[in-house]
Amino acid sequence: RPISHKSNAQPGVVNAFNQNVPAAARQALDAGLKLVEEGKAPEAIENMRRAIQIFPQYFDAHLQLGNTFLKLDQLQEAIAELDKAREINPNDERAYQSFGLLLMKQRNYAVAVAVFGEAARLNPENPLNAVMRATALIHQAATSEADRSTLLSRAEIALSQAANLSENK
Repeated sequence: RPISHKSNAQPGVVNAFNQNVPAAARQALDAGLKLVEEGKAPEAIENMRRAIQIFPQYFDAHLQLGNTFLKLDQLQEAIAELDKAREINPNDERAYQSFGLLLMKQRNYAVAVAVFGEAARLNPENPLNAVMRATALIHQAATSEADRSTLLSRAEIALSQAANLSENK
């Protein structure tokens, strides 16, 4: 007879994506991430590009370079890198989260809602995806001539999902 107890871990999506990244590429990306933290964006970008030059299919390098461009409001460059990251690994929610943030900067809230929804589909256990979707819905309601009460109801549902997933944290 099984012992009944509360499970410690919540079931989640297992991302089986794994890359055999050359050490030099990993070191270049790590150096770039450190430079980003230090506020040295040009040097960080140079290191991340070096990582990609060494290993062109390096998902994390494309993702981090895209996020760096996003922070710098270089949106066309961000789109190119995030799209490359998504092509390499279409099942990683982080690429969709970043795309959603980019769309929010462009005030394209309706598409951001859909993109955050895709991130939530890829990892339904991450409460951040529901929060991001709710945020986009609230912005859409504030700037749209569409039915605001419907959009806000959908945002409330997404926030409830986030609360449930995070055990009300």
